[in-house]
Amino acid sequence: MRQSWTGSGCGSSVWSTSRNLDESGSSSRTRLWSRLASQPSGTATEGWEATQDDGSVRISDPDSSRYLLVDQTDDPKPDPVQDWRDQEASVSQRLPGYELISIEAVDYRDFDSADWQFTFDPGEPTRVLNRNVITGPDQAYALYWSVPQSEYDESLATFDVIAETFTPAT
Repeated sequence: MRQSWTGSGCGSSVWSTSRNLDESGSSSRTRLWSRLASQPSGTATEGWEATQDDGSVRISDPDSSRYLLVDQTDDPKPDPVQDWRDQEASVSQRLPGYELISIEAVDYRDFDSADWQFTFDPGEPTRVLNRNVITGPDQAYALYWSVPQSEYDESLATFDVIAETFTPAT
């Protein structure tokens, strides 16, 4: 199921997630938040477009190629650093011009978390920060922040706001 919204912001309820039902009543790995369009203006993703497809949610900046992809699993690996290391081998082969920056544990609230940072060149030099967040034995999220390399430093504050307002399903 693919759904689209144009949101006015990234308030805390935008980043609340649900593990249960989408509009059709079927199970969904993530759900983007029906109140997206009613969020207060002046927030991190004001005017960005959100789409939901195959259980992932993508929030895209209409003025740039930067975006956040949120994905969720009900079967997380116990160690987020090792999980990213295991995935890095295959991803590095698929992405043109891939270069690893780092894979390391990060202090993110009270969750076991790891950041995987890399660059690649799909036609425009791009930098990715991919945060693995284990919220429980049967739930983890990936917050995949993709930004043109030339915009990365100035865009990191936006990612920080997004990550701070993200609320996992309970």
